[in-house]
Amino acid sequence: MADNTMIIVAVIAVLICICSSISGGAAFYMTQATPEASPAGSPPPPAGSPSSSSSSSSSPSPSPSPSPSTSTPPSVVNAKPGEAISCTGYNPKGEGAIYRYDGDRKMRHYPTADIAGSWDPNWGSGGQRKIDCTGFTLGGDVALNPGSSYNSFKHKSGKCVHPNGGSSNPNNGTTLVFWDGCDPDYTKYKFTSGGSIQHKTSNKCLHPSGGSSNPPNGTPLVFWDGCDQDNLKFERLSNGAIKHVSSGRCIHPRGGSSTPDNGTELILHDGCNEDRLTFTFV
Repeated sequence: MADNTMIIVAVIAVLICICSSISGGAAFYMTQATPEASPAGSPPPPAGSPSSSSSSSSSPSPSPSPSPSTSTPPSVVNAKPGEAISCTGYNPKGEGAIYRYDGDRKMRHYPTADIAGSWDPNWGSGGQRKIDCTGFTLGGDVALNPGSSYNSFKHKSGKCVHPNGGSSNPNNGTTLVFWDGCDPDYTKYKFTSGGSIQHKTSNKCLHPSGGSSNPPNGTPLVFWDGCDQDNLKFERLSNGAIKHVSSGRCIHPRGGSSTPDNGTELILHDGCNEDRLTFTFV
């Protein structure tokens, strides 16, 4: 009997150990971290590490790449070189200033009306020709056009062109003649902006006698009021000859001498290449 009791106690002890092992294993299994959950007491992620749950909302957006330049190209300049303009935007000379446009977004200021008029008889229209001058280059002020000043009308022979009779205010129809002496004011002339030849002291211009646009050979030149007609336009050629534009004839000494006498008239005639046709304005 005693032996049986000992056997029963031993079996019970073994069963208790087995149950304790099974219970402890289950408890151990239940406390293991699942792959989805962090173990209790895990250290926080390093500073600056993005959080997987907030990366879409808290991460700064990447900076956009620089866009190619889309600056507006310079505006078209609605003016031709030589024309008068006024400026908006950049206007260094102030309200009312008129500039000469030199092309390539360059300009110069007309400091006086006389200077402006010596280059452009219509310079006043620049007040209505308003240009955005932003980005323009301003050059030095415009000087008086040297071609606008009155000079002696001198022939290759050394004689100058005089009013026949030597008057400072010759009457309409007075002829022009060669004569010694180039200093008096009444021997001074200039080309106007329109191409006419104007006498300094009378303001009369050189006309073909009779007023024709196609005067025949031998037509004398005379002083007459008016400087705007097409039949009064003359052109200086590279050889020094002076051509009447509408007829194509040039100014000659009557008789064709290279050394005309005092009193020889100036006439229009075919031919523009002879040395005796050379004139200078000095």
